Amino acid sequence: LTDSNMTTLNADPDGIAADSQTGIWVVGNFFSSQATVINLAGASFNAATLPCTLDEGGTPPNSVNFDIGTGVAMPGVAINPLTNQALMTAQLNDQVALLTLPSAPVTQLTSSDVSSVTSTIPDEPDGATFDAADFPFGDVIDTCHNRAYVLNDSHTFLVEIDLAKLQSDPSAISTPLPAGHCAGAITQFGCNNHNGVKFFPLPGA
Repeated sequence: LTDSNMTTLNADPDGIAADSQTGIWVVGNFFSSQATVINLAGASFNAATLPCTLDEGGTPPNSVNFDIGTGVAMPGVAINPLTNQALMTAQLNDQVALLTLPSAPVTQLTSSDVSSVTSTIPDEPDGATFDAADFPFGDVIDTCHNRAYVLNDSHTFLVEIDLAKLQSDPSAISTPLPAGHCAGAITQFGCNNHNGVKFFPLPGA
């Protein structure tokens, strides 16, 4: 597959996730706050050339470089195909974003088919600034409960984000944790900000 929007942006595409319901793929770029959203609905393999190519349907490039709006590189990505939304995380940063994608396959993807909300993950229970993990990016989604889980870079905490809350009230996600202890660990703050974010200490935290 060669997509000219992705190659023209030339921002080191790293993270990638697919919406199996619509054929939309989201690429997180290591050096850009833009995500490359590629429409592979209607794509087909072409064995007439060697090596074989995957040709996009519609009019190439059937994609958009979408500015997420965080101002920082957002390479981490995971998709919930039940809600057609993609969580994106920053490069060693606390920024997060939720992209809303087409809810059904489209012939030609346009920038109006994608929207986003942004927020930040609050400081960790030990008071450290949350930095999302990279190499590998630690983003997964529980599709049954519409929760995202993001690993921090020091591998000491896993954070849970309520994606419905992120969509409806993004500013609340960044609410600081209350004073207290987290899951029995000796920390300055509790685990739950009661606004869509919970922290889970990992072994060695």
